[in-house]
Amino acid sequence: MRRYIKGAIIITIIFGLYYCTSESNPSQPGGGTVPNAANFYPGGLGTSLQYKVDTLNRNTNMYDSVGTRTSTFDRMEVIDSTQYIVQVNNTVVDTLMLPGELRFRRTSNGIYFFIDTTGFSEVVPDSLIQQYQLTISIDDEFNGFSSQALSSGSWNAFKLNISVGTLITISVVDVAANYLGEENIFIKQTRTNAKAKKIEYKIKLSIPNPNNPTQFDVQEYTATGWYVENIGLVRLRGNGLLVNTITTGTIDFADTTKSIDQTLGSYNIL
Repeated sequence: MRRYIKGAIIITIIFGLYYCTSESNPSQPGGGTVPNAANFYPGGLGTSLQYKVDTLNRNTNMYDSVGTRTSTFDRMEVIDSTQYIVQVNNTVVDTLMLPGELRFRRTSNGIYFFIDTTGFSEVVPDSLIQQYQLTISIDDEFNGFSSQALSSGSWNAFKLNISVGTLITISVVDVAANYLGEENIFIKQTRTNAKAKKIEYKIKLSIPNPNNPTQFDVQEYTATGWYVENIGLVRLRGNGLLVNTITTGTIDFADTTKSIDQTLGSYNIL
């Protein structure tokens, strides 16, 4: 599903939204039996997970422990006729409590995180909408896991297109997900190794030149997630923009300066 938001191009230029084209060559195929995607983010209401949160120290080039994130599957919520589970997050960083919520849904084919994009359209005057005939097409969800696409190796996780009138459409945000295969990962609670589906997320930042809108300053960011069947997302590591988008459902452009590593420590899946 998709909603169309008028006028957000002005805000996207100011804050430097992200532009990325889908990878033309897929990652290594997954092969084998198609898994049930819902089993890779399992649990009913009351399920709880606790993650250790580390950030990269630029001086030492090592990750330092800064806090924890505790997530609980709290309740059900309906948005535009689609039912989501609300995951309540309580993140503690250096004794500072940072509450938040993520809305997600699961099917046998995929895991989908609801993305709150309402703020993109609220601050643009109607005069600019009419003057530039602007339209933005934004995916409502971030497709974090696609069981069908594991065989081909890649899929589009999130897309934002800008249209100026009826003549030009530009893909400003295009997050590509690439399946990198299976990898053994240590599960702290059981003190055993488990096979994880390893998925890389890739996004490019393209900032228009204010003096020449046809020129773009392109930057690329990545993050990697490890999903274990019947446990869930056991590790998420990479650029703060992608890590926080997947864990909070919000897009914060200031997060591109940070590298975050979140590792599952304990869990209680109901």
